[in-house]
Amino acid sequence: MGNGGLCGVQGDYSELKLYGDYFNADTRTALNILMICGITPKFIQIDSLQDASSEQRRKYRKNENPADCFPMLVHGKFKIMSNIEHIMKYIENTFPQVKETLFDCIQGDNFKRLVRWNQ
Repeated sequence: MGNGGLCGVQGDYSELKLYGDYFNADTRTALNILMICGITPKFIQIDSLQDASSEQRRKYRKNENPADCFPMLVHGKFKIMSNIEHIMKYIENTFPQVKETLFDCIQGDNFKRLVRWNQ
């Protein structure tokens, strides 16, 4: 899981999970940037249009994220909630080859445009 990809990042990212609603801009941004780098997290869809009292949202709040916000990145027992900048900083610092590969693949201004385009 997570080997290869457009930028050629190698590694095992099987413990990586991303919770979110695909129609949420930050969730889409996180998914797209991870996929560009060849990282395929387990994606758990949280329907933001469901009532907060729905079974899915209650389970999410109780078991994963008491703030009921997304996206949320989970890597093992570590969780980052609701902030695309913090999620990307964590990925860059945890997997150093991601930062190098991403910025080699998508140079500075283009990277910023990609992030804005997804939002």
